[in-house]
Amino acid sequence: MNANWQQMIGDRPPRTAAEGPSASLTLYDLSAWGLIRVSGEDAEPFLQGQFTVDVKKVNGEAARVGAFCTPKGRMLATFLLFRRAGAYYLWLPLDSVPLITKKLSMYVLMSKVKIEDVSEGMLALGVGGETAAAAIAATGVEAPADDWTCTEGAAASVIRLPGGRFILAAADDYARSVWSRLAADAEIAEREAWLLQDIRSGLPTVFAATSERFIPQMLNLPALGGVSFDKGCYTGQEVVARMKYLGKVKRRMYRATASALICPAPGEAIHSGAASKSGQGAGSIVAAVRNESGVCEMLSVIEQAGLEADDLRLEGAAGPKIQVLDLPYRCDD
Repeated sequence: MNANWQQMIGDRPPRTAAEGPSASLTLYDLSAWGLIRVSGEDAEPFLQGQFTVDVKKVNGEAARVGAFCTPKGRMLATFLLFRRAGAYYLWLPLDSVPLITKKLSMYVLMSKVKIEDVSEGMLALGVGGETAAAAIAATGVEAPADDWTCTEGAAASVIRLPGGRFILAAADDYARSVWSRLAADAEIAEREAWLLQDIRSGLPTVFAATSERFIPQMLNLPALGGVSFDKGCYTGQEVVARMKYLGKVKRRMYRATASALICPAPGEAIHSGAASKSGQGAGSIVAAVRNESGVCEMLSVIEQAGLEADDLRLEGAAGPKIQVLDLPYRCDD
């Protein structure tokens, strides 16, 4: 945890995901995420040639999820992409920031682009709860009304996510002042509480442990507006497009629950007697968090054969059984 986050959170014990729904206003500890800034006159065409998302649709009023892939179409990372003061920002897990900063820099060549890790100088605060929009508005920045929309104020940008959550991104001094102002009437929640809301909203994250493991369709990125099939070429585009037009997604992300003593870590295997015949296993964990009922809620990439057999388990063939749930959106790709 960097010094800015440590100073903000102080000695107040954060609420865990297992403690259940919070009061009307919650501030989330997002110290495990960081920011990359991409600026310069060639920033838009440069990123358009690297990311799955249509960068031209990302502006001060709209944000998008997206992915940065290898030439083989495997995702190095997922991110939230938004624009502020003419620059693009990638919000993603902090442990992926050095890798993505380095990888993007390798493609710059003669482009007029500057790529910077700004995780120490700029913070993204998580705000949720019934009074979140009003609390944000009271700080001087209007809260957007629709999911994946933004408002850009003089000192901060606010992005609305599914589930009535907001990300407020600002320079560290201003972000700390907002945190201090809201904290007086808010509960502080740890990162797992934020991840639980991501799981319930069907929003995937590629962590360092799962980098290069999935293609975008496996994590439902097209359904989330995170893949454009008509914007032109980008790194990994040939593989991603081939899967849409010539292939069939045999593994896809689902919501699920399991009564396990220990929630699995990202990348841990899912087991099934039916799926094991393929030689590739039944699937793997994207993210998992224990909820207020003591049950592990998960996002899991699952092979179709195991899904149809209804014999998915954690830890091994005799481990806790996985119950697959509906997603809050449709996948038609």
